[in-house]
Amino acid sequence: MAIEKWGHEQTKSLFHSPHSALRLLKEIMKEQSQSKFLADVAHEFQTPLAILRMTMEMWPRGRTAKEKRARQIMDGTLDRLTRLTNGLLLAARLDYASSSLPQQTVNIETLISETCEDCLVLAENKGLHLQYANPAFGKSEECLIASGDRDRLKEVLLNLLSNAFKHTAPGGLVSVTGRKSGNEAQIAVTDTGSGIARENLPKIFERFYRINDGTSPGVGIGLHLSRQIIEAHGGTITVESEIGKGTCFFIRLPLAPQDAAPHPKEKSQKVDAVLQ
Repeated sequence: MAIEKWGHEQTKSLFHSPHSALRLLKEIMKEQSQSKFLADVAHEFQTPLAILRMTMEMWPRGRTAKEKRARQIMDGTLDRLTRLTNGLLLAARLDYASSSLPQQTVNIETLISETCEDCLVLAENKGLHLQYANPAFGKSEECLIASGDRDRLKEVLLNLLSNAFKHTAPGGLVSVTGRKSGNEAQIAVTDTGSGIARENLPKIFERFYRINDGTSPGVGIGLHLSRQIIEAHGGTITVESEIGKGTCFFIRLPLAPQDAAPHPKEKSQKVDAVLQ
């Protein structure tokens, strides 16, 4: 009982809900520069979140359906706050040092195929068709090679795919394609989901912006961070969508100089999975 009471007080003293957390963050943000705010709040969150995580691990599992549901809600709330904190840490790093991203050679074809393969289980759980197919890949003498942080670019693709899975009904299609256009690599992540209303499109990349339609459980930072990452690589990310017809996110990245491309060409596999 002492553990339960202490854990309850720690949880209550931090936030009543993720929505309360967002309101508090916005109020603090008005009084500080964005960069300082991000660094300060991410740092301050780490200790109470660690305490909460430890408390939840020690807390006995519920016996009744009501207790189990309450535990599920608390676990989910803690997970969302942890993701928010990790996102803020990344945003702070990008705000302070976007010019110091690791300059690796990134094979876009391989990056897309590996990311799709990593997401097959998620697609399967939703009963979605996940498709990656581009006839030009594997045949062209040129690689789609960009320079930058491979892990951060993969994080962007994972975020876009996760969003597509959330908003696409079972049986729907999610696809990822890549191609060369001039001196750019273009990546498109497309779904046949519910779509985004036209009035929401201009705000979709704003920090903490969430569409209040009951289908967006996040904290409104994923797409904002995705844009920061792409822009830190000298690229752009845009969106086109229509209610009831789906959404497509377009990423454009500058290609690395030709002498940065590996030779012979790395081969990637085609992912064309129909998952029931």
